[in-house]
Amino acid sequence: MRQNAKKLALCLAILASALLFMGSTPKPTAPPPSRVLWSQDGEHVVFSIPFQGIYVVDTAGTSLWTTPERTLVGDQFEPGNYAPDLSPDGSRVVYVTYDKYELLSLLSLDVASDNSLDTTLHTIQEFFSLETPEIDSGYSRLDFLAMKATSPVAYSLYGSPIFRAAIETSSIDGTDVRRLTVYKDLNGDGEIDRHTEVDPVWSPDGKRIAFKSNQSVYTFTGDAAEPGLRLSIMDADGSNVRMLAPAVRLMASERAAYHSGSRPPVWSPDGKWIAFVGWEKSEEGGQTQTQRHILYTVQPNGSGLTKIAETHKYGLLAWSPDSSLLAFVSPELGDEGQSLDVLFTVRPDRSDLTRISEVSPSDNEYDNHGISLSAIDTQRVWSPDSAWLAFARADEEGPGVYVVRPDGTDERLLARGYGGPVSWSSDGTKLYIAGIEYAVQPDGSDLRPFLADKEYDAGQWTLTAWLPDGSRLAVLGWPDEQAGLTLFTVAGDGTDKRVLARQMGRRLVAEHTDWLESPRSAAACTEGFIVPDPETNHGLVNDCMTLLGIRDILSGDAYVNWSIDEPIKMWGGVEIGCPLPLEITNVIAWQGIEIGCPSPYRVIGLRLSGMFGEIPPGIAELSSLKALELQDGQLVGGIPPQLGNLSKLEELRLDRTLLYAEIPPELGRLSNLRVLSLSLNGLTGSIPPDLGNLAKLEELSLDVNELSGKIPPELARLSNLKVLSLNASFYLSGGIPPDLGKLTRLEELSISFSQLGGYVPSELGDLANLRVLQLELNGLSGRIPPELGNLSELKVLSLAGNGLSGNIPPELVNLSRLRVLSLHGNKLMGTIPPWLGRLGALEELYLAHNSFASSIPRELGELARLQTLSVKHNKLTGPIPPELGRLTNLWGLHISYNSLSGCIPATLSNQVRELRARELEFCTE
Repeated sequence: MRQNAKKLALCLAILASALLFMGSTPKPTAPPPSRVLWSQDGEHVVFSIPFQGIYVVDTAGTSLWTTPERTLVGDQFEPGNYAPDLSPDGSRVVYVTYDKYELLSLLSLDVASDNSLDTTLHTIQEFFSLETPEIDSGYSRLDFLAMKATSPVAYSLYGSPIFRAAIETSSIDGTDVRRLTVYKDLNGDGEIDRHTEVDPVWSPDGKRIAFKSNQSVYTFTGDAAEPGLRLSIMDADGSNVRMLAPAVRLMASERAAYHSGSRPPVWSPDGKWIAFVGWEKSEEGGQTQTQRHILYTVQPNGSGLTKIAETHKYGLLAWSPDSSLLAFVSPELGDEGQSLDVLFTVRPDRSDLTRISEVSPSDNEYDNHGISLSAIDTQRVWSPDSAWLAFARADEEGPGVYVVRPDGTDERLLARGYGGPVSWSSDGTKLYIAGIEYAVQPDGSDLRPFLADKEYDAGQWTLTAWLPDGSRLAVLGWPDEQAGLTLFTVAGDGTDKRVLARQMGRRLVAEHTDWLESPRSAAACTEGFIVPDPETNHGLVNDCMTLLGIRDILSGDAYVNWSIDEPIKMWGGVEIGCPLPLEITNVIAWQGIEIGCPSPYRVIGLRLSGMFGEIPPGIAELSSLKALELQDGQLVGGIPPQLGNLSKLEELRLDRTLLYAEIPPELGRLSNLRVLSLSLNGLTGSIPPDLGNLAKLEELSLDVNELSGKIPPELARLSNLKVLSLNASFYLSGGIPPDLGKLTRLEELSISFSQLGGYVPSELGDLANLRVLQLELNGLSGRIPPELGNLSELKVLSLAGNGLSGNIPPELVNLSRLRVLSLHGNKLMGTIPPWLGRLGALEELYLAHNSFASSIPRELGELARLQTLSVKHNKLTGPIPPELGRLTNLWGLHISYNSLSGCIPATLSNQVRELRARELEFCTE
């Protein structure tokens, strides 16, 4: 139940963060690919692209699919499935995945610290149950991260991102998906952890996977809670999970959108060692100065942990093919105090540490947040026989490419004027400079363009991968600024170029497929394959034509298979069914006989995710649609008013896209609509009063938009409404309409994080079916209406972050089903009522940041289900009642910033994991 109390926090600050993030950090138009791999048999190429996922294409260029098969991935903020690695036998793919886009967003509040804002900030802190420094006078900045409302609870104040990610494997054809790391007790404390795993890398023998894990979200050090990624290992089936270096903290990139992390672990080719980069704080005079990135080695059984040297967060890290040496780049100060990058080699036990030469990183390399990691990982700096190292360096004569022996001797300049990344061919006969742009012999002779026609500019975002036998090179990148992504292979001498896949608009397609010849006319819809019995299915033929007409406008992932190869009932996201209302077609007659559909079948549902472009007005021609869902994509522009013509529509969900403009009043004509959800967009203007005409509406969700004006009183006519959610509609003003008390079927009323003022209407006490009432972070004032005590079904009551005053009304004692009572961040005073101890179902009680001046009532010790008790920042006095020691389910106790005396009952020391008590300690007896 602890998670439930934070749901609104996730629907407020977190959902608000998504909107602010949308406006401040747009997605790149051409995100760099993060990895490209060959299968061992040379039959497939696997590649990944942020925001889109993992793709597999056959080397004939005839089939392209996602892995896992037909899995929607990514959105406008972060990737979904990414960072693939192939098992050595090429049969399985391991990768990082997010559940239902459960991703992090960032919110930064720059505020002047006055009383109201100070209260708001403390209220936000209370939502996340984290102690943070007091807000100083003047200008302050509060950064916090959190996940979307559909996510498990995860949050961090003043800290690094905590990704909610897991590791899966699938067959290379996308089937046989196996989750390896979610919902396990990794740290051995007997509790199931919701944790994060990133950067999985297969061992050379395919029996184990090394990865990073944060174990149990936080590593507690004194009063501080810090994210704690650690190097871990597991068997290939996800069993036998263990940490290899518990004392070494690791890092992940602040945004995984660009690459898989800050430095994946690197196996030695013989599988006996793992190299990885940790980090530590450098301190001078007791003050933290900076973070240092340290290279370590460790054996797969956890022994032999060795601290090698300082290195780079993303820097070069490469084992020699014979596993004897590790090459890496380390920062060093020159004679004149300038910063230098120096290439070293070392044995895994730190013996024979050898300074090789100064190097100069290219724009693509070390500590660059763009393509750096991918560019470095695809280099082959070691010659295949481990006899040479290749590197780039700039001096007073300009940049150049060099080779050198692993002991630092016999350094040779091969090519002057080039300073990009270098890579050896598999047979050691050539060096490739800047990915694929030029090739040169190891003795410096025969410098030439790799692709003689120069029709492909390697550019910044190009990845390469050699076929295991070295005969062909796979190249993934953008040919030029106008063209889209292209994947091709080429022979080792630069000839025999074969394009496998390319980008068509926003869609990836296999090069040698009939996708481009897919039907666009009525003829294909009437030939009897796409639409069966077209002579009697005229309506479905028209729907087929409509879908084909909008297919290229509403583009998305490659598996949207509206083509001649599949019948319409197999088209992705398309639901075929009876066009008549359910109450007509699903009549149960005598003896349980079901009456079938009396009309020809039609397209009744269109459910797509990850789409790009504008919503085509032509969708309105699908006149039998009952459900339209276009979620988690980059849909720009407005909502077409033509959608108001879909008279049979029952569900309209356009959540988590980039829609802007006003909500069209024509939606008020959808007389059969039961669900209208337009959350997480950038919609502007006022809420149309016309929505009050939707007599059958049961859910109205408009969270996280830029809606303004007042809440229209016409919404009180929605007599069937069960959910009304207007969270984080920042510019809503006025008051809460008292007429909302007429919505007698309402079960959830959530209006938070806005500019609403006035009082809490006493009429809300007439909502007899209400289970959730959340009116947080508004500008409400006055007293808490005693009429709220009539809400006998209420489970969550949250009025936090307002300006409410007076006492807690005693009538609330009647809320016998209440699980969450959240009143923090107000101006409440008087005593904490002892009768709160009679709310036997209560699991979370938040009273912090008020002016309660009494002792903590011993009656609270009767709340056997209580998990969180927060009373910090009040004027409480006296000892902590020993009766609180009976709260065996208590998880968090926040009592700081009062004038309490005595000690905390020792019986709580074993179960309270979130203790906020700066002044007090646990009792010794």
